[in-house]
Amino acid sequence: MHCFGPNGLYAARLARTAGLPLVLSHHGETFGDANGVFDQSALLRSGLRRSLGQAAAVTSCSRFAADDLLRFGLAPGAAEVVFNGVDLNEAADGKVPGLPGRYVLGVGRLVGTKGFDRLIRAFARACAEDAADGTDLVIGGEGPERSALEGLASECGIAHRVHLVG
Repeated sequence: MHCFGPNGLYAARLARTAGLPLVLSHHGETFGDANGVFDQSALLRSGLRRSLGQAAAVTSCSRFAADDLLRFGLAPGAAEVVFNGVDLNEAADGKVPGLPGRYVLGVGRLVGTKGFDRLIRAFARACAEDAADGTDLVIGGEGPERSALEGLASECGIAHRVHLVG
């Protein structure tokens, strides 16, 4: 089961009914949800606790995310961390069409919990101190905070250097 949510309840039940091993893959959904569903739903919290107890294996994309599962009853060290990776040996063929030559890149869903507002403010400070000379900020992702982030870039006077590319 990838990213425990409402369908995780069904997947865990199906695994139990069919006698299949349950593998739970966690990517921070317990704290990275813009609506705080795990803080609001007792059903999801208890379902996740039961599923963690049932799981034959638990993976997580980071130690931080894995450690958050401790509050749901996962034993310390029980999750195997499997990082989301980038192949550093993959050949880079130069510039990406439509993007500036030099840029700082942020990628993720455009929600408050991701901190893109902080990235824009930090980039604005770097621009004010001439520490970002010749460098733009590129943010890849969509979400409900897009217009607020565009407004923040304008407010900071760096809208021409911030590219929200979707």
